[in-house]
Amino acid sequence: MKKITFGEPEKIVPTNFCNNLNYNETEIKYNTDKIKFSITPQGCIIEMPLLSDEAVYGFGLQLKELNHKKSRLCLKTNSDPVCNTGNSHAPVPFFVTNKGYGMYIDTARYMEAYCGFVRKKKRTETEKTEAGTDTVQLYSKSEDDEDTSMIIRIPSARGVDIYIFEGETITDIVSQYNMFSGGGCDVPQWGFGVLYRAYTKSSQQDILKLAKYFRDNDIPCDILGLEPGWQTASYPCSYTWDSERYPNVHSMIKKLKGKGFHINLWEHGFVDASSTIYTPLFDLSGDFEVWKGIVPDFGLEEARRIFAEHHRKNLVDEGIDGFKLDECDSSDFTLSDWSFPDCSHFPSGMDGEQYHQMFGVLY
Repeated sequence: MKKITFGEPEKIVPTNFCNNLNYNETEIKYNTDKIKFSITPQGCIIEMPLLSDEAVYGFGLQLKELNHKKSRLCLKTNSDPVCNTGNSHAPVPFFVTNKGYGMYIDTARYMEAYCGFVRKKKRTETEKTEAGTDTVQLYSKSEDDEDTSMIIRIPSARGVDIYIFEGETITDIVSQYNMFSGGGCDVPQWGFGVLYRAYTKSSQQDILKLAKYFRDNDIPCDILGLEPGWQTASYPCSYTWDSERYPNVHSMIKKLKGKGFHINLWEHGFVDASSTIYTPLFDLSGDFEVWKGIVPDFGLEEARRIFAEHHRKNLVDEGIDGFKLDECDSSDFTLSDWSFPDCSHFPSGMDGEQYHQMFGVLY
């Protein structure tokens, strides 16, 4: 792998928050002289060649297409991807090709990638195309019979670091990227099991009755999840048990554990005024609310500590095994106030665009 710096990279980038970053520079075969860099009023632009038979994969969780050759993607965190635009619950500025290399672009911006576009060239009479006869023919992706370019645009930025990974196979390249970014965590065996999510208005009695039903009828279930109604307030969240519906949480957890269940709680990161961590986090949050809740700045170590210690002391130490972290993605096409504006400001120095891209990871 090899790191290449262009211009003046932004101070807030994903690698700054990776405690286990594992960068070991080696010699690479990729000809970095072919990479062009420029700064325009639109931001910074990286351009590199793509061969005619080069396929492009990756860019995080992309549900609408596998090979992105000839696509224009905007890597933007968004819950409602309707086609292959790059919008995704979990976009990642990392791609890999079938030519033995992959690239990670270290940015928290809404990065654009034009995966295989052709610069203007003087063409001859023999290169004219035939007239299209239907919309499928006119607007479908053209077949690659010539080399193209990958163009990456990073709005606002005046520079960027990119990391190039090489390997014999795509699996090898992706594995190197995974190790570079920390290697991931060990997943317990039960984490691969069956999860059942109980209705949000369920009570302690309902949960115990459900658990007994599963075991009495030999219905596989490794994890019982509770929707956000387990709290005194949601949404935004209090992260505190509703004592009316869950009068003896300790007893319930003990009984569920005795039957072999693991317990998962549903929440999101926007803090209700009734929460005990609302006041400590108030000055450590962004300047806009979401659904009358504050948005803690998880880019700050102190905000992470307050949020995590509350969960550890009041939930994890009591036997809760995991959490569903909801609303990390925002929505452009349904609920317009689902998340904070891109123009938001956070105490860590991140703006709303950067924090949208980083929120799920930091949370």
